[in-house]
Amino acid sequence: PAAAAAAAAATTLQRTYCRLLEDIYRRCCPEKLGNVPHIMEKYKGMEPEILDKAARMYVFSEGRDREHWQPWIEGMYKRFNPEKLQGLEQILEKYLDSEAVLFKALCDKYLPTLGAED
Repeated sequence: PAAAAAAAAATTLQRTYCRLLEDIYRRCCPEKLGNVPHIMEKYKGMEPEILDKAARMYVFSEGRDREHWQPWIEGMYKRFNPEKLQGLEQILEKYLDSEAVLFKALCDKYLPTLGAED
């Protein structure tokens, strides 16, 4: 039973990373959306790194304005720690010019907490 639960959690986590990667591609480079299954298969076990690379390239890249990337950070807090939303401005000030680092930290902290029902 414990091994089955661990396998289910790993599958849930992989699906979550896949959905986030698909969302990035859908919003930022829809012409590459069809590549996501291949990317996920090729880099299986490296999902956090792949998501971070795509987020840095397409969401948090230089020249992207706050309206483009803030919903990603806000969404993480809304889903996992809504109390933090009232202090979002201070958090963003702390991570000024390091928003991708903040997003990765949020993913690393909260995504592994998802259960199979999420």
